Amino acid sequence: MSVVRMLVVVVLLFLLSWGPFLMESVLTSFGVIDELHTSPELKHMRLAFALMAYFNRSAVLDQKFS
Repeated sequence: MSVVRMLVVVVLLFLLSWGPFLMESVLTSFGVIDELHTSPELKHMRLAFALMAYFNRSAVLDQKFS
């Protein structure tokens, strides 16, 4: 049972971390969001989503070794 719980936690962390970044990439590809991100809000949003994606790895490693 603990293996299933750990798998659910890892999948949720992955979705929460990479989901916004992937959605932003899809919206940019379809032209919904400007590719150049000219407004400051979009630049900060893209930076925050990228950082969330990279922090996923440290969260998974922390779960693994604790």
